[in-house]
Amino acid sequence: MKKFFLITAILGLLLSYSCDDALDIIQEGELTENALFETSDDLQSFLIGNVYAFMSIDNEIGFTANFTDEIGIGPGNGGQGTDIFRYILNPATGYVNSLWLEKYTLINRINRLIRASNIITVKDEADQAKVNSILAEARAVRAFTYMQLLAFYSTDMKDPDALGVMLLDFVPEVNTKLPRVKNSEIFALIESDLQFAETNLVLPNPVPANQYKYITNDFINATYARYYLYRGNYSLARQYAQKAIDESGLALTPATPYVAANFYTTGTTNPYRRMWADAALPGGRGEILFALSRPVVGGGGSIGGTFFFNTTEITGG
Repeated sequence: MKKFFLITAILGLLLSYSCDDALDIIQEGELTENALFETSDDLQSFLIGNVYAFMSIDNEIGFTANFTDEIGIGPGNGGQGTDIFRYILNPATGYVNSLWLEKYTLINRINRLIRASNIITVKDEADQAKVNSILAEARAVRAFTYMQLLAFYSTDMKDPDALGVMLLDFVPEVNTKLPRVKNSEIFALIESDLQFAETNLVLPNPVPANQYKYITNDFINATYARYYLYRGNYSLARQYAQKAIDESGLALTPATPYVAANFYTTGTTNPYRRMWADAALPGGRGEILFALSRPVVGGGGSIGGTFFFNTTEITGG
């Protein structure tokens, strides 16, 4: 009997090891986190391809345009968007899920970037400054993303104790479940991220003309301004709004002169129209503090698709 139990135990252990070998397989060439992130350049590539490329406010634009009656039903409408246009908002509404999922996917990517910064090889102090600047950009985006989440899902952004959203400042496991927390906990993370960004952001010297398509101090100041406005702290909102205007060096773009013959052409001379065609000075930005780079050819989606199907002509859907 003892021999039987001993043989059974040995067989059990062998089967256990065999199962582990069958399940825990590391393929040759498998792209693990340690293989993906080795240098600061890897962090930079991830920031561009997985943070900036996924950063979007298309859902916010689409929802508010319909729900706040900014648009009308087109002549060729086939029923698209009519429920939200008629103020029918419930858990089955597409924007309810897509906004939430989009923002937390972006936050998760940023958290992965932050975690990866701890495993790369840093060459020297200059390289460490580069890493900190990359993290500054990422954390500024995370602060902005949480501000957007609160704007749509918090019960009252002016109340620190009101119900907010999930606090996710780490890389979750597949089965991680988190509750919504008080606004004050999200506020603390937003302010911590913006303060880190202020302290560690390093801009190229000289600053290129297209730098406004990346995080700058203008973006940070403008985010602070909107954040404090949503919270009802109007003195700080005014302070940071003025700072954004003064330090950007930009001026409001005039809408004149209006020339009917070329206002809607690609060669328009109207400065306001030229701003929308990325032809305004300086560097095509006009009065824009921050813009997402969304070239005609490439990823990133198209905001035009929010408002039409088929074609964009007046007879289109």
